[in-house]
Amino acid sequence: MPRVRRRGGTPVTAHTPSSAIQDCRGATELDPTSPSPMPGVTYVEMTVDGKRRDYRLFIPPSLPLTRPVPLVVVLHGAPIDAQGFENLIHFDAVAAKAGFISASPNGCGGMWSYADGGPKEADDDFIEQTIVQLESKYPVDSKRVYLVGASAGSWLEYRLACDFADHVTAIASVAGTMRLADPCAPSRPDRSSRSTARWTTSIRGRGPAPTTRARWTR
Repeated sequence: MPRVRRRGGTPVTAHTPSSAIQDCRGATELDPTSPSPMPGVTYVEMTVDGKRRDYRLFIPPSLPLTRPVPLVVVLHGAPIDAQGFENLIHFDAVAAKAGFISASPNGCGGMWSYADGGPKEADDDFIEQTIVQLESKYPVDSKRVYLVGASAGSWLEYRLACDFADHVTAIASVAGTMRLADPCAPSRPDRSSRSTARWTTSIRGRGPAPTTRARWTR
């Protein structure tokens, strides 16, 4: 049976451990010596495809939830977890200033299956369920759902833009690209291709970014 724990005063569902379920939560949550989360931060758990997954959720304490708000899903690089990535980029401050909800899923063992050459479903299903759950629980503006990925996280976010264009408005890729050899047929090609091309950048026009941008602007 599920049990409820509290982090930062907010109830979070946690499932009873099972030997048949692989624990893919972030290293921060698994470390009993980790400090308590900052105000506005909770860790939300779910079981997806036989794995115990979780994501770091930040809702700025001053954010009014009486109107639709944007959602930004942050996909960390590897090997690191969501909290470790936040310690590097300080994205909570950006969310508080701009006024949006930030969700940072954890890759299994600090890595994303798809970026590591594994099946895409392992992370596709988890991220999709994360977005759907947040849209059902909070006043998320479905027309303003964005993905931000760094390094290995970029591989996954491009995959998600291909597979779940109905959920994704635009993506921002940092130090990463997409797997160009893999098929990509978004259900809303116009919407995702324009947005993705707008966010994809390169340094002095070199590297994989120009090729990636060309793929999305065909």
